[in-house]
Amino acid sequence: MAGAAQLLVGHPFDTIKVKLQSQPALAPGAAPVYSGALNATRRTLAAEGMRGLYRQANNSMCTWCNWYALISVPCWRPPGP
Repeated sequence: MAGAAQLLVGHPFDTIKVKLQSQPALAPGAAPVYSGALNATRRTLAAEGMRGLYRQANNSMCTWCNWYALISVPCWRPPGP
């Protein structure tokens, strides 16, 4: 559950961060593709809808769910008598 919750809340922020970081290098005086995080979010929603914010979410879902399942194993105790 924790992995799914983290994905639903955090993945759109990560998607926008990656879009901002992967903008091509610009010639001097040229305008960037995105002017900021809000601009990138608006343009992504306009072009791709909500699906654009959750691109590649299936990979993250597998990673986070498995990670939280793995770290919670030591905390689990069988019911006592």
